Amino acid sequence: MSEMTQTIAPEEAIPAAAQESQSLSAKEIIPRNIDFGFDETVHYDWLDGCPGRSNLLNAMSLLFPAGETFFIDSTRPFLKDVTDKKLKKEIKNFMTQEAIHTREHEAYNEMLERDGLPAKKIEAEVWRDLEMGKKVLNKYQQLGITVALEHWTAVLANGLLSNPEALDGAHPAMRSVWLWHAVEESEHKAVCFDLMRVAIKDKKEFEKARKRALRMVSVPFMARTFMYYTRLMYASGNLFNFKAHWSTMTYAWGKPGIFRKMWPEFKAFFKDDFHPWDFDNSEYIEKWDAEANSKDEAPEAFLIAAE
Repeated sequence: MSEMTQTIAPEEAIPAAAQESQSLSAKEIIPRNIDFGFDETVHYDWLDGCPGRSNLLNAMSLLFPAGETFFIDSTRPFLKDVTDKKLKKEIKNFMTQEAIHTREHEAYNEMLERDGLPAKKIEAEVWRDLEMGKKVLNKYQQLGITVALEHWTAVLANGLLSNPEALDGAHPAMRSVWLWHAVEESEHKAVCFDLMRVAIKDKKEFEKARKRALRMVSVPFMARTFMYYTRLMYASGNLFNFKAHWSTMTYAWGKPGIFRKMWPEFKAFFKDDFHPWDFDNSEYIEKWDAEANSKDEAPEAFLIAAE
């Protein structure tokens, strides 16, 4: 039995805030069933024609179908422990959102394959590795990994939403899919965190487990993203395109610096009593929905969400 499962405390050990509600989410979770239609006008270098910046985000897309299916699977064993109707509904809507994300990123990755990039091969590797993880990790560890990776996706999502220039020059369909995904990742960023608080009732053990999970996944997540970026650059004939590599570095760490700007939110996870909604970015969710539902005023990239 792992350390994570040895200190499950009685029901009365649930923190006071959790006794009032098992959910501390600030926003309702709303699945938005959108088909983005990656037609023949969309190519791998969709972000302002830069293969480097495009392939950085393309590399992340390759992680999503298997990763988000893993997230869904990791929550299922704990649904029976949820007594709060609000949290139970949030979990089910989170699962629906992630299933739709999986579908759209599979279509996205098919576009990459169409352009000659090894998307299917890389996706298969991610599926294989996560299936292996399910065999060697217990259900608490799998949920912890999901919480940690949901934190990564939440801070990356906020990086895109809070820096509109990060998608300047993007193909409209690609701008749409990334902003839509960022909105929903922000919206459900606390769901698995709150579920983990229910699953691991002892507060000290919960704090240790979630921090340990983020330490465990962060280096592999960054390493895989870099590795897949490199493979995509090679496959697209841009491995020695140093101008594109430099553009990618400045994109991530210079200006707009989406990785650099996300650092305060990322490291806050290691504070005691942290909660994802300590960083309230609900204004971006509301703005997206308002623009998506106003065809007369919405920019082109949002219109698909209103149809």
